[in-house]
Amino acid sequence: MPGSYRFSRRTAERLSEIATWTNATFGPAQADRCERLFIDRLAALTEGRVQTRPLSRLTGAAHHETLTTLKVGRHLLILLPEPQGWVVIDILHDAQNLTDRDFDQEEP
Repeated sequence: MPGSYRFSRRTAERLSEIATWTNATFGPAQADRCERLFIDRLAALTEGRVQTRPLSRLTGAAHHETLTTLKVGRHLLILLPEPQGWVVIDILHDAQNLTDRDFDQEEP
């Protein structure tokens, strides 16, 4: 589904947290690389060069069937498809337990 993407409020907060932590832990050069990786993967998604996976395949929850995921480094973007593109509703680290999350409470 080529198009555009936008971030939910929660996603914007998580991106800020990731940038702050990466900068403090690894320095500004790594924080810049991390930011570029997110941008490049989302650009590839909107250009149709990468595919998402159904969230339900990872959680086993049928009610997650409309949500999809995209791996970016050690992070997983949780995406909601829209007619014009994508809403990134959350970003999780791959060490987090997906089955404990209630994605129905996410605000697009």
